[in-house]
Amino acid sequence: MKGKSLFGILLSLVVLGIGLTVFRLATGPSSDEPTSLKLDEEKNPSSPKRLNHRFSDSVESVPSTTENAWQSAARKMAGSELKGEAELKTNLELLSYLMDQGSDDEFLKQTEKLIQLYPEVPEYRAMKADFYFTRQNWTAAEESIRDLLKMNPTNTFARTSLGEVQGILGKYDEGLATYEGVLSSDPGNLDALYGTISLTDLQGQGQRGMDRVAELYKANSENGNLAVVYADILMAQKKYDERFAVLQKAMKSDPKNPHVFRISAQDAYREGDPEEAIRYAEESLKNDQSPETRQQTLDLIIKAASEVGNLDRAEQALEEKRQADPSNPDIQEQLEQIRLAKSQRTR
Repeated sequence: MKGKSLFGILLSLVVLGIGLTVFRLATGPSSDEPTSLKLDEEKNPSSPKRLNHRFSDSVESVPSTTENAWQSAARKMAGSELKGEAELKTNLELLSYLMDQGSDDEFLKQTEKLIQLYPEVPEYRAMKADFYFTRQNWTAAEESIRDLLKMNPTNTFARTSLGEVQGILGKYDEGLATYEGVLSSDPGNLDALYGTISLTDLQGQGQRGMDRVAELYKANSENGNLAVVYADILMAQKKYDERFAVLQKAMKSDPKNPHVFRISAQDAYREGDPEEAIRYAEESLKNDQSPETRQQTLDLIIKAASEVGNLDRAEQALEEKRQADPSNPDIQEQLEQIRLAKSQRTR
């Protein structure tokens, strides 16, 4: 596995079907997903507001909760009969199980063993950092992320996660320096942009953070992510016409950016134009790989389509939501209501 980037290694595991979100070092595009404090949201930026970086999906081959189930499976962790990616996949499944079902001591023991056995494999260090994150041990999380970054110093998500932990620990200057380091090479990184605004606000210097975003936008006005954050600032400043112009420009300059179209859809719906909202929302869905933001966009389509009487499109959006969450009774009830309305219309 030497020579592969951390992003590449973990992405290969997704192909294998693990569905990793270990500390979101793997599957989450660092520049594409706005996960930090938004200007118009009431959140406490000193709390772990977006730190749910666990395995998002259950893994079928994870041992069941029978007595000492992990113990028999743990014999495979030495990898005597497993090679390469298969061994890595199995080990990560077991660590995931231990994190959720086992004891903290056992998880750390097995993780440290794997780090010692395979010092060149970053996933085990990512699991350790994730563990400390979920346990809200911020000091240990910071140390673990730094350890991870020694192996892959350019990994953007690890760097923005470090900035957030530093903010939680009250190390605002260090966190801002970490974010600035990311923005120097990736000016459209949403986590770093919103993190900069958040930490400067905690310092009582929120305007400084917004000015920095404005400066970056003016130097990179074709960047859709920057346009989204700058548009949020303009919204907070009640500069609605300027916001509209920024987003209109971004849809042309960065036409595959789902966030630009999602926000434009929200604006159109808020302004009383559900047809335009649907059109923008459809464009957003074409390129949005985030399950969370896709759900938000589908919700908007359902509302807007229902208002204009496009029950077929509302049903399609609900069906996609149902496929993502098949056991949700509310979605099933909404589907039944839409189908009833369609049947009554045809009578």
